[in-house]
Amino acid sequence: MQIKIDKTNEGKRLDVFLTEKIEDKTRSQIQRLIRSGDVLIGGDKVTKCGIHLKKGELINVSQMPPEQTKRILPKKMNIQILYKGFGLLVVNKLQGVSVHPGSGDAEDTLLNGLIYKYKELLNVGSELRFGLINRIDKDTSGIVLVALNTRALWYYSRQFEEREVKKYYLTVVSGDIGHLFGQRQNIVITSYIGRNSKNRKKMTEVNKLRGRLATTECSFLGSFINDRLGKYSIVLARPITGRTHQIRVHLNGKGFPIVGDKKYGGVVYERMMLHSLAIKLKMTNNAVKCFRTEIPGSFLQLFDSRELVSRIFKIVGK
Repeated sequence: MQIKIDKTNEGKRLDVFLTEKIEDKTRSQIQRLIRSGDVLIGGDKVTKCGIHLKKGELINVSQMPPEQTKRILPKKMNIQILYKGFGLLVVNKLQGVSVHPGSGDAEDTLLNGLIYKYKELLNVGSELRFGLINRIDKDTSGIVLVALNTRALWYYSRQFEEREVKKYYLTVVSGDIGHLFGQRQNIVITSYIGRNSKNRKKMTEVNKLRGRLATTECSFLGSFINDRLGKYSIVLARPITGRTHQIRVHLNGKGFPIVGDKKYGGVVYERMMLHSLAIKLKMTNNAVKCFRTEIPGSFLQLFDSRELVSRIFKIVGK
């Protein structure tokens, strides 16, 4: 993450400023991040939390997972590897599995299984990262990218930071969302997202001063009805930015919560219906490659249509 200090933030303490800007970390986590040398100002490492910022300064922050234990316990588990090459692992994470250890989940995460299978990850990046390039929520299934060496970690992470990566999420929402689109095939949802002041585990749409800009492009794929869900719609979402819970907050903000999303009021279902379907990025040989998963059966049982599946993958591309 790279941030340039403007006039409105001049004079703020470094730790206070970063706590405002990085929504998935507490102030104590930010302070540990600074002290560990993962924050640069003007290309130089800083380890003092109370530095006062100056206008025009450029801050670089390593993207590291929050609440993670320093010692990862390897654990044997079944992991679906979609691709391995050019320093990159593409993994299809199961719904209900955390990406990395955190509060209440220290041993049964994807990272525990990856460390067991690929011990070289212990030496990739900082001791809190172990090669993870991106993260998805525990209740979201689909693609997670992991770097097998530090050079690859830098190379692929930079594409996320520069918003050069195309990410596609398949989701099912309650209600008929079609009227938001009218005759358009796509709409763009833009707002500022920040921490919910009443529940720190939730995000919400806020004003510009309290949040960070979030943009999601959505494609409407059709509306359906059944006895259990009533009306529901299929949406392919492409987050341009990468804010915490971005797709969930944006769709819920429009009045169409994701089916099975307990945190944001989605109708009760067997799982949260959000799946990281595909990611397109540039490999270290400069070739652009699209990685995609199969559509989970839990989705197909709601729209078992070859025509619709074909449309989805046509949008994703090769």
